[in-house]
Amino acid sequence: MDEQSVNRSRYDGLNFSYRQHMTKHFSLNANYTLSRAMGWGVESGSPDATSSFRNYPHDPLNIWDPRDFGPTNNDERHHISLSGIVQLPLGFQVAPIVSYGSARPYDLRSGFDVLARGSGYSRPVIVPNSDPTNYTAISTDVAAFNCLAAKTCHQAGYDTVRGDPFFQMDMRVAKNIRLREGWNLQLIFQALT
Repeated sequence: MDEQSVNRSRYDGLNFSYRQHMTKHFSLNANYTLSRAMGWGVESGSPDATSSFRNYPHDPLNIWDPRDFGPTNNDERHHISLSGIVQLPLGFQVAPIVSYGSARPYDLRSGFDVLARGSGYSRPVIVPNSDPTNYTAISTDVAAFNCLAAKTCHQAGYDTVRGDPFFQMDMRVAKNIRLREGWNLQLIFQALT
């Protein structure tokens, strides 16, 4: 393997923000991000290593195969977060935080050296043209070579499938107790779902 600093990646994002501070005992922060993170697939064993220093292609005979370029592990196309503070009577304060993120991509792996090039890498996954979501149909290097030669299957690209979207809600309830001038005690209850 030849170690070179040749890997490339890019991130494009557009952010929108809205803030309202303590108007009638209410504060609101709203953020929306539309983004895209792309890079070359990396075979270094770490899920966070995509688009890092080294670029080991799945096929050493085709080092800039377009199938090795795709969304990176942190490509979250849409992210929304809402937070606020509400001042209630008797010194109570409620502060919710809601976050939503669209599903992030992950890479498919085979249980064998698909192209039998001696690289030991488990990418790419070979899928039949007739059933492109059947990622387990071709399970040996002989079957992979035969269907690739017959053009009845193709190699799945880098990070071609997406996981589950992310949703989280956090709520804090606080009670302010004034002890004397300049002294304040705050009792806090916080829950995460």
